[in-house]
Amino acid sequence: MTSGAAGDHDEPDDHGHEEQHGDDDFDELEGEFMRRRIRRNRAGTFTLNLPDEERQLLTGLPAQLRELLGAGDQPSLRRLFPAAYHLDAEKDAEFHELMRSELLATKISRAELLESTAHARELTEEQLLGWMGAVNDLRLVLGTQLDVGEDDEDVDADDPRAGHFGLYRYLGYLLENIIRALR
Repeated sequence: MTSGAAGDHDEPDDHGHEEQHGDDDFDELEGEFMRRRIRRNRAGTFTLNLPDEERQLLTGLPAQLRELLGAGDQPSLRRLFPAAYHLDAEKDAEFHELMRSELLATKISRAELLESTAHARELTEEQLLGWMGAVNDLRLVLGTQLDVGEDDEDVDADDPRAGHFGLYRYLGYLLENIIRALR
């Protein structure tokens, strides 16, 4: 999302800093959806202001991700396990042989964390960092399945993929909320 022009300010955050963003930020998001979902509180933990519908969604999506991760090499996982050595297939295969199981375990652990804490009211920084990884993984998989390009985020409402693109945008919005809260 675009950073704002100087002078575009919101209310101060929990640290007394003013947020800056332009008029184009969150242009697809309206009304209730514009509300910040995650805020750092004075105790150093993070308060989650998520509606029940979003919490339900965040409880169900990780199971789908774990199922995909358990299915082995799937085309929709290619962004989760990108090539480490683009010009050397042998080195790349060796890297994946050494690292894939560790990367896989991390991704599964983060998905489980998201699923188990989706209904929590507060998260620790460590938990929120786990959320960030899981939400990013979900977004990467969905973006790969949709074959998202820079011009693809706006689809017609009658496009059969419109709901999936809405979910993709929501995950991006949530990821941005996580990053803002962690700053």
